[in-house]
Amino acid sequence: MIFWDCILFNILFNSVLSFLGGLLIASLGVQIFRIKSPELKLYLLSLPFIKVIVDIVRGIPPESYVWTNLNFYSLPENLGRRLSATVFFSEFGPRFALKLGIENKLNTNYSESLLYSISLPDAAYSWIKGNCGNLFIPLGLTVALSISLVLVIRRILAWIRFERGRVKDRKNNGLQLSLQKHRFRVVDIYLSPTYRGTPFTGGILKPYICFPNEAYNTLNEDERSDVIGHELAHMSHFDIVQTIIIRIIGDVFWFIPCYRMLARRVDQLREIVADKFSSKLGVDRAFLAKALIKLKSVEHRQPETATYSTLFEHKKSIVERVEYLVQPSTKTHSNFLKTFISGVGILLVTGAVLSSTFVGNYQIDHPSKISQYFERLMASFFSTM
Repeated sequence: MIFWDCILFNILFNSVLSFLGGLLIASLGVQIFRIKSPELKLYLLSLPFIKVIVDIVRGIPPESYVWTNLNFYSLPENLGRRLSATVFFSEFGPRFALKLGIENKLNTNYSESLLYSISLPDAAYSWIKGNCGNLFIPLGLTVALSISLVLVIRRILAWIRFERGRVKDRKNNGLQLSLQKHRFRVVDIYLSPTYRGTPFTGGILKPYICFPNEAYNTLNEDERSDVIGHELAHMSHFDIVQTIIIRIIGDVFWFIPCYRMLARRVDQLREIVADKFSSKLGVDRAFLAKALIKLKSVEHRQPETATYSTLFEHKKSIVERVEYLVQPSTKTHSNFLKTFISGVGILLVTGAVLSSTFVGNYQIDHPSKISQYFERLMASFFSTM
């Protein structure tokens, strides 16, 4: 009989494997295909977040070991365990799979001897339940999900407090600098004596750009104008929506290793993309670079919420952005072969990230002949465990 704790444990554990596997493939893709464009880097490094959601929506496959009553660590004599690696091309591009399985030892045909695929979450569930008792996993899940709930509620409450205070400050103390129409929305740009730190922007339907007094007085007129242009570039891409989604997912899956590290890197790339986009709209790169350097010394005191973004989140990222902005803007002739290879690489990496598994769910049950030799080597090693 399958209980809720088994299914929930599988889905949560598998999210860790989905994210780390996607991160590994995306990072290798950036290096192998020498991706230099910040937009393409941002796209590829955003795929692990998408993979987590995709795999959760897909759930547990019907052929999964979860739905059997077998104990992976106490099998009948005619059954054995197998660890295999599979690489082949599918309709979505290359697939990589590191998988566990239960094989029939009596079947001499290696490719047909596999009876069940078992994901690492399934194996971990079986081992923990057998060695730590029946209450350990439900208790662990309760603690993990309670922490997730607390983090999400804390973020929501921080957003409510921040927005209430901001709206009150806007009405009582804010000095309107301008109302600027940007595409189908009107952006409220105002000066605030209350907040300290760098200019920040927020709002989805009613966007705003808030200039703290100190930041406003630190910059000259050209630099202020270019900072506003940079923030408008964020609004063009609806970056605040992406920020909200990534941070809330991070609160729910707080236990995923490297999640916040990748989220910070995505934030940095998003800033560079906004710098690049704003320069195409007429923002002077040199003035924007000067503004970043000047505002580096301004103390940042806004609370950390998911509903607004500052000119920069981390001061360490300023160096990379300034180096990009001060580079001479030269027009280069496109190389068809290089563009073609990059395009193919992007498609291959996308397919590999979204379809590959590393001892997770939806493993490949029919390995290609090329990989069977490596499977046998791994199976001989794993059979001793």
